[in-house]
Amino acid sequence: MLNKTCIELHKSNFFWLLEHLFFITFFLIFHQLYPSTLLAQYILVFLGLFYMIFITFLLDAKPSDFGLTTKNFKKAFLFNFFSTIAIAIVMQGAKMLFPHQFALQMIPGAMLYYIVISVPLQEIIFRGFCLWRTQAMFNNKVVVIMLSSLYFTAYHLIFQNWWFVVSVFFINMFWSYYYLRYPNIYPFILSHALLGYLHCF
Repeated sequence: MLNKTCIELHKSNFFWLLEHLFFITFFLIFHQLYPSTLLAQYILVFLGLFYMIFITFLLDAKPSDFGLTTKNFKKAFLFNFFSTIAIAIVMQGAKMLFPHQFALQMIPGAMLYYIVISVPLQEIIFRGFCLWRTQAMFNNKVVVIMLSSLYFTAYHLIFQNWWFVVSVFFINMFWSYYYLRYPNIYPFILSHALLGYLHCF
């Protein structure tokens, strides 16, 4: 009975709004209390991971629901290969024109953690889980992409760099659109890691 009640609760738009607002609000408040950017990010990501695991068991979701599959890999990889090159070229040009907008630097250990752990978790949670949850709530693909992009962008507000935040929003819209067409998370992880690396170095 309790399990059935929880499932019905998670199917409501109101609960979807609450769970998304909770993670955003908690993250921003935590960052204000403990302004270590990376620490706040990592805590939110791991909280999101534990919550995702709970919902996965509760709603009987499959790994493929979050893009953890071998299907569509080639199509998603080809899209990400060419789009990542294009975005990287634009990014490098912007770094030469506006170097002060790319002041974020990471020590080698933090960058390794970012590429190996943070990026895969971000993609699985925000693109895999959150898009899956949002699709279940809304039938309009444009609404799904916009909401997931706003959520993902809010996670990056702590960097206090509006050029970066706006870029994240539009790149995420682009990625989300193609992820919905080719739901395989792995090429998006590679693209995200490479662009994040280029932004910092």
